[in-house]
Amino acid sequence: MNKRLSLKLILIAFILMQLIMVSNDASAKELSEMHSGITKLLNGVWGSSGSNVFAVGSDSTILYYDGNTWSNMNSGIPYVVLRDVWGSSGSDVFAVSLRGSFLLHYAGNSWTNMNIDSSLPGDSSLYGIWGSSGYDVFAVGGRQSTDSAGIILHYNGSTWSSMNTGTKKYLLILTDVWGSSGTDVFAVGSSGTILHYDGNSWSEMESTVTNNLWGVWGSSGSNVFAVGEGGIIIHYDGSNWSEIESGTSKWLNGIWGSSGTNVFAVGYSGTIFHYDGSTWSAVSSGTTEDLYDVWGSSGSDVFAVGETILHYDGNTWSEMSIEGSGCIVTYLLEDKPPQLNALRYLRDNVLNKTPAGQEIVRLYYEWSPVIVKAMQEDEDFKEQMKEMIDGVLGLIVGER
Repeated sequence: MNKRLSLKLILIAFILMQLIMVSNDASAKELSEMHSGITKLLNGVWGSSGSNVFAVGSDSTILYYDGNTWSNMNSGIPYVVLRDVWGSSGSDVFAVSLRGSFLLHYAGNSWTNMNIDSSLPGDSSLYGIWGSSGYDVFAVGGRQSTDSAGIILHYNGSTWSSMNTGTKKYLLILTDVWGSSGTDVFAVGSSGTILHYDGNSWSEMESTVTNNLWGVWGSSGSNVFAVGEGGIIIHYDGSNWSEIESGTSKWLNGIWGSSGTNVFAVGYSGTIFHYDGSTWSAVSSGTTEDLYDVWGSSGSDVFAVGETILHYDGNTWSEMSIEGSGCIVTYLLEDKPPQLNALRYLRDNVLNKTPAGQEIVRLYYEWSPVIVKAMQEDEDFKEQMKEMIDGVLGLIVGER
């Protein structure tokens, strides 16, 4: 092994030893709990084509797919949760965030934080974004305060400004937005709330449910679907909203279709439902990981994101890999779910709770792809890493 790899091995050893030091704060019961997921949780996905796709998520994560591989992009902002992404083209893309109300824009070269309405309260969060064009964009969200009636922002190509939501509901969180045009826009949110914009003002529509709604999409203004908690699916026919039997109680988080007869809804535990124009039916996703959003360039080129990234080729769903996101312990412990999940629990519930722990996690993931690649190319190095990981696990979860 060369000197450079030896130094990297020492660094990884140091980072892993920090896991041992902080693990004293976690109980044996906590260590036995299951927690699955990819390096970063992904909340939203959108693309201009099947070879120009963006996905956003926790820790300001932005991933880009060029048709062959997924790779990380620099968001240029502190760690926040990016909630949704939409664009008018591959060089005009917007992303919104929870907490702090960062609103990012990509012009083809880099991501920058846009200036949004200065009157927007500091405890605001933005959940969804959609537009009819690059100069007619809507972002929706809410506040954690009693005087909140939801948040809707509009972008006219130069500035963002607040809009009146047209409702007096308090503690309203608007979670998603979609329209058939700039004068026919739907926003959904908490307690079954549905708002409609006719080009002049927003007004509340009569809803048939009280479930929190998490996603909305339609093939036209008279064929719109919304999905949400408890497996709820509701449909708008141009006149009324009505509930559709989904056959599941799993939360549905995202919805998209290539047409009114080819629609996908995704949710918790790898849930994917398909609508063929007459009925919704469950399809095999091949995973039990939670899914939060779905988008496609066509009915045979669909992406679903969450705790993993899935791709549908028209026949089956399969998991995609992310370039530069290789994880050492995942690579070495893929056949040992209990140990792998114990370390994941420590990451999410111990390390990520403190600034020092977050820095440890950052360093670990920064170096992991290089180490994984080295292990793939050098079997001896892989065995040395495996011995070290086994030793660390022995100290953390009591296994030798």
